[in-house]
Formats: sequence, C-alpha cells, structure tokens
Amino acid sequence: MEELVLGKTTRFPIENKMGINAHVCVFGGSGSGKSHSIVRPNILNFSSAGSSMIISDPKGSLEKEFKDYLKTKGYKIYSINLIEPEKSSCTYNPFDYISKEIDFIKLAHRIIYSDSLSRTCKNQDPYWNRMAEALLAGLLELTMCVEKEGDETLDRVIYYTSHLSANGLGETNDILDNFAEKRKDSLVAKNWIKIKSVMPAEKTFSCIVSSVQEHLARYESEEMTKFFNKSERICFEDFAKEKSVLFLKISDTDDTYYDFANIIYGQAIDSISMYADRNIDGKCRIPVRFILDDFASNVWIDSFPKIISTSRARNISFMIICQSVQQLRMGYQDSAQTIISNSDNLVLMGTNDVETAREFSIRLDIPVYDVLTQKRGDIYIFRAGEKPIEDERYDYREHELYGLLKKNAKDEREEC
Repeated sequence: MEELVLGKTTRFPIENKMGINAHVCVFGGSGSGKSHSIVRPNILNFSSAGSSMIISDPKGSLEKEFKDYLKTKGYKIYSINLIEPEKSSCTYNPFDYISKEIDFIKLAHRIIYSDSLSRTCKNQDPYWNRMAEALLAGLLELTMCVEKEGDETLDRVIYYTSHLSANGLGETNDILDNFAEKRKDSLVAKNWIKIKSVMPAEKTFSCIVSSVQEHLARYESEEMTKFFNKSERICFEDFAKEKSVLFLKISDTDDTYYDFANIIYGQAIDSISMYADRNIDGKCRIPVRFILDDFASNVWIDSFPKIISTSRARNISFMIICQSVQQLRMGYQDSAQTIISNSDNLVLMGTNDVETAREFSIRLDIPVYDVLTQKRGDIYIFRAGEKPIEDERYDYREHELYGLLKKNAKDEREEC
C-alpha cells in the first residue's frame, strides 16, 4: 500500500475511503529537514509502490543518491540539467507536445509569462505582452510547418525572429507573407495580419519583435543548442504508462533557466493529464507524483491553483516544499491560499517568518509566539478532517528501504 511519510510516527495511506487527496504542502525554514525528512523517505515509498516521479532537484543530490537504486527497481531514468544543460541525459523539445492550434498559443503564453517580471509588473501595458504572444505563436506554428521533422526547435524560432524587419524586407517577412497567402485560415496568417498592421509604426513593431527576442534569448547559448540536439527525447505521457523518473536539476542561485523549468512542468502536466482523460476511468495507469522542492522560489506553474484542485481524479499528486507562506504568496499572489487549501496534508517544520507563524497559529489555536519558538526537530502535521498532530521529523535513514539504497550505492562504487 502506498503511503505518505510525514513524521516519525505519522504515515497516511494515499488511497483512502474519505476522499482525502495525496497533495502535501510543506513549510520550513532553511535547515529544518524538509529534504531529509519529507522528500527522501517519500521517494523511497513512491518507488516501492511503483509510482512515476518528476522531481525538482536543486542541488543535484537526489539524482546522485537515488538514480542507481531506482534503476534496480525497474525505472526509466531521465535527467535534465538546467545548470549545465549539455550534461543532461536527454533533451526536452516543447514542439513534441504540440498537436493542435491551441497548443501554439499555450506555449507562446508560457514563454512570455513564465518570466516573473511579465507576470507581476502591474505598471506594464498588457498590449506589449499580448502582441509579443501573438507574434511568437505565429512563429511557433511557422517553424512547425516549414522545418523538417526533428528540426523544429526553439533555435529555429530564434532564427526566424532575428530575420524580421520593420521595413518588410526581412527574410522572415517574406516567408510569413508566402505562408499566410497559401494558408489564410492558419494561426500564422491571422496573427501576421495583426502584427503587420503596426509595421508603419516602426518603433512599435521593433518593440514587439524585441520583446519576443528577449524572452527567447536565454535559449541561444551553445549549451542549450547542444541540449536541444541530444538524440534521446523525453516523453511525459510515458510516465503515466511505465515506471519513470525525471530529475530536473535547477540552480537555487541562478534564475536563468527558471522560465524553461516552468514550461517543462506545464507541458508535463498537460501531457499526463490528457493521457489520463483518454482512458475510460480518466486516470493514469501508473500514479504520477510531482516532488517540487524550492517550489515558491524556482518553480512557477501556469494555472497551478486550478491544476492542484483537479489532478487527484487523474491519479496525479503534488508534494510542494516551501520555506514560508509569504514566499508562496510572492509567486502566486492571492491564489497561494487556494494551493494551501487544496493540499489535504500540511506539514510545518519550523519557521522564523511571522506570516507563516500567523497562518499556522490559527490552525493550531495557539499564540503566534509559540509557533515562532517551535523547537527544531518538532513538527506539526495537519490532515483534512483531523486534529493537528504533534510529531518529530522523520530520519529517512530509519526507513525500511534505506539499507537497500546504501547497499546499491556501495555496489556501484565497488564496480567503479
């Protein structure tokens, strides 16, 4: 039976008659043991049950520790390294997840709005982002239609963007004009008409093109080119059909590729959810568990409040790890409370943040001061429909599978 490990003496079955979901939201300051006490033991539990996992791995330590063990359990292992992209074991190509016109629009939206400045800047005129989104959606469809199969990459989108000209004489201008003339009902044609209407205002057109170029600039590096050209491609639908694990390595200090990670998560959730919806029972054949460490600092998933409220029925769950409630609110504004409310399992591992303490003092019906002075190592666990539980944090070295994990690591070192 698959269980959640939340404390030294606290485990809950994922399947239950009460309809309690498997989403977990963990709050704890730096050094409170979130990875040691929550992430690591639950990787062991999920693997024992044969669930697929998509794991945020900010320091790269989880892949090093669990990769070989998971291979012995029959898992297909993928690694995407957004610190050194060329060292990834596979590539991820957003074009692989496009099958209809709306997918171009969604991808363009994610590329433009995965950038935190585009999401949160209240003084910015939305016109610029909307026009940039329209241009980018058209260029995405153009790339998909004119490039050979397998050559549709963001590299080519960057190429087409850089060869647009406000005077109408650019190479891409000609390609767009010809394509739009032949396929008048295409997204390319409809969006190109909008963009061409502002070409007489040269500065306006140039600003729109520059906005798209700015959002694509981070994918122009030599390292990303090598990443996009890797032979093995990840297919997220397979995670719902066979035991698979993705370790997504993201820097916890450099935000260069945070936007790209957010696009990966978004398309992964879409792909897995669509597979579940095609099944008669509306569920993934194999449960898929997202373990998202540093959720509020380096992960932003478009429409996540809506996703977390509907994913249980599809056999998808999320374990999100945050340092504070305030940090979550900075990323999701008013929707942060929706995320917390839709997580039927909450864990507080200690905090120095007053807002977090105030949130949990209400749940515990104790003074804020008592929450702020919570002894390190003591935790509070909240489960929907039950009274709060006081427990100690779990030492994953006491897990029944820890011996196998260490034995496999030892055998691997001896072979080397």
